[in-house]
Amino acid sequence: IPYTGCRYYATDSIFLDSTSIRFPNMVLHDEEGNELFFDGTLYHDDYFGDFKFDLVARPNHTLVFNLPYQAQEMLSGHTYATGEVRVFGDEQDVMLTANAIASGKSSFRFNIGYTYSASSNNFVTFYDHHDIKILNEEDEEEEPLDTRNKSQGLSTRFKMALNVEVDPQLNFGLVLNAATGDEINANGDGAFTVGYDDRTGAVSMVGTYTLSQGTMGFTVANVIHRDFTIAEGSSIVWSGEAENPTLNVTADYTTSASLKDLFGSDVSAITTSRTNIPVTTSINLSGGLDDPRIRFDLSLPRSEREIEDKVRGVINTEEMLMRQVIYLLVFNRFFTPEYMASA
Repeated sequence: IPYTGCRYYATDSIFLDSTSIRFPNMVLHDEEGNELFFDGTLYHDDYFGDFKFDLVARPNHTLVFNLPYQAQEMLSGHTYATGEVRVFGDEQDVMLTANAIASGKSSFRFNIGYTYSASSNNFVTFYDHHDIKILNEEDEEEEPLDTRNKSQGLSTRFKMALNVEVDPQLNFGLVLNAATGDEINANGDGAFTVGYDDRTGAVSMVGTYTLSQGTMGFTVANVIHRDFTIAEGSSIVWSGEAENPTLNVTADYTTSASLKDLFGSDVSAITTSRTNIPVTTSINLSGGLDDPRIRFDLSLPRSEREIEDKVRGVINTEEMLMRQVIYLLVFNRFFTPEYMASA
């Protein structure tokens, strides 16, 4: 299945008569040997034309999606699922529906900055397993599927409607900026409905993904890349456009910084036995990806209240907060205010 990157193998029987091709209760296997149960009928007229079909597949922890990451594609991953998939229609209209749970050690990556083209209707291809090696070698030189379809004058409409649940074992990736490596990688849970119509090329998505753990890559001033730890309870919500989810993600980056850089010679006035303290920079992304809101904050885990109050007394404006954030992320140290440096 080129659309999902998966191959399935069968040694079962297929029944043909004058008006149909039947696949009764077949057992298929994916490339890892996991079972997929397949049943259905393909109807045709006496001259193998006017095709209609109704096919049902029931994966059982079966590999259903296996595409490598490419910057110009929207989706990639290595995903197993359990559930039911139905493909039905005729030569003019093909519909794929599914109710499934992503299971096991799965991964799925969603590339927001993709350049997407999905005009191919050749979503199922049958091979003789004896020829697999030859076909693999020729795959790279095949004419692109969308070009072949246009040259053959195919006008089949393909639509898709999926109901998908995600369990915490799945590793989810949301590529925010492929050029800088800014990406959310997390585990969590959620439920989604996904729609697709190749006439418009639009992918719709509705659902909430609640993050339980993970990291978020963030590039500072196009120079330094830092990995932030995502706070439990952060979420990503889709309410229509798949390319523009709404984020509510909070993540932390903790380093050790010297109070001497912040207070200069006045550090002696602080009653503490240590001048190097843990400092956490927090980032919150909210709103849609087309116009996100980014907020920063600083906290001092495991520091006394007196130290917190004195640090807040220096970092008391938005401008000073942003200077400190940049210095802590880029240099792992506080910025020394001008009046402290002169003192």
